[in-house]
Amino acid sequence: TEQTGSRGYSTPKINMVDVGLLYTLRKHWKKSFAASLAFCWGTSYAARKFRENLHRRKYCREAMLYAEESMNSATGRPRTIYVFLNPHAAGGKARKRFEKNAAPLLHLAGMDVTVVEPSSREQLRLLMDYIPNDIDGLAVAGGRGTMLEVVSGLLARKDKERLLNVPVGYIPLGENQNDIATLLGVHDDNKVIETCKAAMAVVKAQTRLVDIMQVQPQGGNSVFAMHAVEWGMLRDVDERSPKLWWTWKMKCFAACLEVVMKRHWPISAVVRLHCSSVQETTLSRERQQEPHMSPRSLFGRHLSWAQTASTQSSDSNFANNELKGTMRTDMELSPSETEGSLDCVNVTVQCNKLGLSPGLLVSHCSPKMDRRTLLQYGLQHKKSGLLPVQDLTEIKSVQFTPDEKLSPWMSIDGERYESRPVTILWIPGRLRMFCAI
Repeated sequence: TEQTGSRGYSTPKINMVDVGLLYTLRKHWKKSFAASLAFCWGTSYAARKFRENLHRRKYCREAMLYAEESMNSATGRPRTIYVFLNPHAAGGKARKRFEKNAAPLLHLAGMDVTVVEPSSREQLRLLMDYIPNDIDGLAVAGGRGTMLEVVSGLLARKDKERLLNVPVGYIPLGENQNDIATLLGVHDDNKVIETCKAAMAVVKAQTRLVDIMQVQPQGGNSVFAMHAVEWGMLRDVDERSPKLWWTWKMKCFAACLEVVMKRHWPISAVVRLHCSSVQETTLSRERQQEPHMSPRSLFGRHLSWAQTASTQSSDSNFANNELKGTMRTDMELSPSETEGSLDCVNVTVQCNKLGLSPGLLVSHCSPKMDRRTLLQYGLQHKKSGLLPVQDLTEIKSVQFTPDEKLSPWMSIDGERYESRPVTILWIPGRLRMFCAI
């Protein structure tokens, strides 16, 4: 509003409420700043929760369309699904995530769902012996360790041949990056979408056969893995990096620095490899620079897999720290053709690599890597082109003896095990799983 002065000039009328508000904000600027941060965070949190509810509503409507199709055509009853839930996954948040995202979809689809919550890994593996043979599917709700124990217990049964046609679903509830979810086509950066997609894969009953690896340690029970077995220095870096979260973006470099300070250089760790290939193929090839997997995946973070090896014939040769030669399965091979001592600081054995030839993929890193290379590798966020890594493709079995002094631990599908001599066998198409691709 305006008011007229004695000389006829109009002067604006000052609102004392606005002046008081500005004076309060200026006087209490710390409280005002904290209140603005809280308001922004609350708005962002409410918007995120609203979007998550929209995603849940979308998948619930889709699950209701499969209610009539969930009837078993042979018995005329609803499909029976056993869900093995690990309530301790994701820091104890797994049960809440499952009940909020996955369980409503399974029930809306008209399935007969039985949820089993084991108290330990040993109990989980023992429960595999009591699964009835007439069920329509299994679902694992948890992390990579839960999936590893379920598959190992399932394939260790005496009557495992009866359950080969029973598909297994995987609902990822852990915090870590999961390559099994990527393999099944359900991975997403949004945990709500990822969980819903995994549950819908069980509802839609789309299945595919996946390869597995049988890891046979000396003096222990066999473990069946779906993704990778890794031992060496780079595995230690991957394991140590999340624990150095307080270094923020420098946690990879800090982990590499810690490994450099604890190791004696130069490193010479002799690993005994014994390989036999699926078909006639050349096993020696140079590494390419293009990555194959997402840079956030467990082993794709520091290794970029090369293209399929070219097929040609030659003799086995382990000179200059390179494994060269042709492995054949149509004839008896002598030990000199299939065995050799290889100096390396990291060994990774993978299966189910999309886009590559069948068999295992064996990657080894030679000890030519010095301190500077490892630190540069950490500074550049695990850029794979910096490492002297070579690949061997189309491998059917691998035997290697790790050096426990270099690294006392090894990883099987991301789970820690003691380093010991192991034999890894490739079993193609052994497990049928629910998938979204």
